[in-house]
Amino acid sequence: MSSRGRLVLVASLALALCLSLLGPIGAARAQSPAPVAAALSWLRSQQAADGTFGSSTAATIEATLAAAAAGEDIATWRATGGASLADALGAAADAYATDGATTGKLLTAAVAAGLDPRALGGIDLVARLQSYGEKGAFSDTALGQAWAILGLGAASEVIPPGAVERLVSFQQPGGGWEGGPGWGVDSNTTALAVQALISAGVPKTSPALVAAADYLSRQVAPAGGMVYSSDWGDAADANSTAYGIQALRALGLDPDGAAWSRAGRTQTQALVGFQIAGGALEWQPGQGANLMATAQAVPALMGVVYPVRPSDDAAPEPVALGAGQPETGVLVGNRAGAHALYRVAHPGAGREVAIVVATPRAHPLILVGFGFDVYDEAGRRLGGGRLTPDTTEHVLRFARTSATPAVWTVQVYHYVEGTTLPFRIAVDGLDTADAGEAPSGG
Repeated sequence: MSSRGRLVLVASLALALCLSLLGPIGAARAQSPAPVAAALSWLRSQQAADGTFGSSTAATIEATLAAAAAGEDIATWRATGGASLADALGAAADAYATDGATTGKLLTAAVAAGLDPRALGGIDLVARLQSYGEKGAFSDTALGQAWAILGLGAASEVIPPGAVERLVSFQQPGGGWEGGPGWGVDSNTTALAVQALISAGVPKTSPALVAAADYLSRQVAPAGGMVYSSDWGDAADANSTAYGIQALRALGLDPDGAAWSRAGRTQTQALVGFQIAGGALEWQPGQGANLMATAQAVPALMGVVYPVRPSDDAAPEPVALGAGQPETGVLVGNRAGAHALYRVAHPGAGREVAIVVATPRAHPLILVGFGFDVYDEAGRRLGGGRLTPDTTEHVLRFARTSATPAVWTVQVYHYVEGTTLPFRIAVDGLDTADAGEAPSGG
């Protein structure tokens, strides 16, 4: 292979790792990759003063699942001077949660966002959902039954006898599920059913799930991504691709493996391909910004599988970096993203401050999953380490000037499973007089 070919290979692997090898939700999850950060920024701009999205509780729930999947605090999601996303969910709870489907979906979102599902807007969603499930029959549709099971799973409640059997009974010849009787099978309902069954403890090798995987394999579009239903055409859409990625991950399959790639594009690359300027995703190319497509893409890009449960692990306290001796560390790579956090106080005054991370020289396929990102106090990514020429070490550097004092968070990450990398991190451009926390600023 030529040197140019090797560089293309490494770049492609880097993209796949950065976008797809992210772990389950939790306070200690790695920061969002750039496409997710852009999508979340656009979503925030769509929030109404009452805290809702798209004048719809269903869309508001999707935005909640997106924010939660990215590890964000939904109490901070509010339009200027308006109600928060948490407020909006509480206000809508009683009127929205009227059956197994709606209650299960709202319960799933509430738990994902860290809200109390037994006291959301004065409603005990767990008890209400359980009241709809006589003998495990929460809904007359596969879609409703799936959301009910996901909701109970999110709340760590016992799935009643008969619930799984009922969902399996809705499976159609060919392995897929249809949202409701006579609607026709589709990949979206199938993806939710798969996640619901796995959350209920159904083995991935069960006949129902093996058939579901086979059905999903027939929904891969010729140009990459997933179609809503191959009975309706072969053009992928963002929503179906996102749900498909989640289902494949739940099944223990790699959505970015060769078996699920077409025309040189992985499922993740196909999903990112729906993103347009401004951060929103289109349902299909040329359709324009789509709220639901953007929201549903975020959990898939974050590697999240439903139901989402917040981690009990506390986020690590960042280590303060200043002038003087560098800090050293060791990261053992894993698919969830091993990482270490550091804090840097930029003094402002137009000074250039640089973050420098160095590791021993290693195989380039190791380093495609290693690096660092720098974030401002609002969580916006300022940039990441760029490889600089060095004959003895791999050196990554990020530099920026600032007119005003600022505090940066630096996240060193390592995604390559089972590989160990020691590293050294230092700050250039500070002196001992800069010690201490800088005040908030740009």
